[in-house]
Amino acid sequence: MQKTTIFFNSLMFLLFSVSFSYAQQDYQKWLEDQQKQFQEFKDARDKAFVEFLKKEWQAFQLFQGMVPDKTPKPAEIPKTALNDNIKEITPVPANVITEVRIPKAPLQKTAEFFDWFKPTAKPKQEELKFSFFDREIQLVYESKIKNIMPKKPIDGEQISNFWAEMSSTDYENLLDQTKQLQQKMKLNDWGYCLLLQRIGSNIYQQRENETNIFVWYLLTKSGYDSKVGYDKNQVYLLLTARNIIYGVPFFETNQKKYYLITFEQEKINANQLYTYEGNYPRADELISLNVDNVPVINQFVEARELKFDYFGEAHKIKLKIKKDVINFFENYPQTDYEIYFNASLSEEANYSLLTQFKPIIEGKTEVEAANILLRFVQLAFEYQTDEAQFNREKIFFAEETLFYPFSDCEDRSILFAYLVRELLGLKVIGLDYPGHIATAVKFSTPVTGKTVTHNGEKYLICDPTYINANVGQSMPKFQQETPAIISLDVK
Repeated sequence: MQKTTIFFNSLMFLLFSVSFSYAQQDYQKWLEDQQKQFQEFKDARDKAFVEFLKKEWQAFQLFQGMVPDKTPKPAEIPKTALNDNIKEITPVPANVITEVRIPKAPLQKTAEFFDWFKPTAKPKQEELKFSFFDREIQLVYESKIKNIMPKKPIDGEQISNFWAEMSSTDYENLLDQTKQLQQKMKLNDWGYCLLLQRIGSNIYQQRENETNIFVWYLLTKSGYDSKVGYDKNQVYLLLTARNIIYGVPFFETNQKKYYLITFEQEKINANQLYTYEGNYPRADELISLNVDNVPVINQFVEARELKFDYFGEAHKIKLKIKKDVINFFENYPQTDYEIYFNASLSEEANYSLLTQFKPIIEGKTEVEAANILLRFVQLAFEYQTDEAQFNREKIFFAEETLFYPFSDCEDRSILFAYLVRELLGLKVIGLDYPGHIATAVKFSTPVTGKTVTHNGEKYLICDPTYINANVGQSMPKFQQETPAIISLDVK
């Protein structure tokens, strides 16, 4: 009986092993077939797109860049008389800020954190080293790529040939490296575009046409809805976005706006261009300008001290600001106000800002705490319009306002809204008047002053640009105006 059992078990084991072996072979064959089919699909997709590009170009009329508000901002801002005897006006006792929650201190990042990515070139590859916001980046790419250049005159066939030649290279390896860098440096969609532009510009030695076609190719292969267009031997990169991009030319097709993108705020003087309708298969992702996380590119931190007085008491706020964040935002496309109001700060700036304000705010009522924050934003910065400071419209992210010596109304409102949310935990909205941006705060208890209603709730106007104004006071010029509301995400 025992021998029979052993024989039976042995036979079953043998049959299982043979079956498992066949199953493995079947699986391997299935996997190879799938990979082959995928490769054939990719090649067929590229081949069809190349043929499409050779014949589908047509002229499109360009619209000039949109302007969100044509009303000029005041060269100087008004002041109201400072009443040293009144810190708040509330019909009922206001809630007290008992605790300001501070995030953990940011970890000191070592050099290894920033130098983790250093691939070595293999045969038929070249190393590329370049600077990305003062950080040296190293990657490798197939040598053939740098020799792919469209001939003049530029037309659809030349751009089609570029696509065909790029598709015959090992572009996937380069694409994989860019994705790793994007993830490590916490780059948003715009940051990814910038990274590709720096790579292309260095591969093609600052030749703009080749760089723009290169960026278009890799963005499209990354799944983004992007195009190129040409006019008079100049190639333009075209992006469609989830957000409005102001101040740059665009054309419309299939109910989408495609913006002519530059990366250094260059002026574009073009009235029409040749491009195509339709998309590369599965390339339908829209560029997002949201800043859920600020980039982590290098470790350079700059210190800044800001001063303000509140009812005779002097305060000094000592900050640490990430220079790579400031550089990253320098030429950021002008977009919807919601993007700026909802953006993050760097860990270093956020921690230093909140820890400095914690002892000033704790123990104060919501209203007095808001007045303190108002006075900080009103007095710690000099006022100057964007035209005077930059010769163009430039909206600051909150970290930029902390860094630059001058700011105007929307910059101060964005910073004030951030402080109210992070320090007081109160709901805040932006107020968009003609030629002016302010804010309004929903306090926990009724407060006397000028209000606006949003979603059935009353918000008290707080103007970070109206010097010495407390909560509930609005500039006389706008007291009869009904502002548009800028909504902020609820935290």
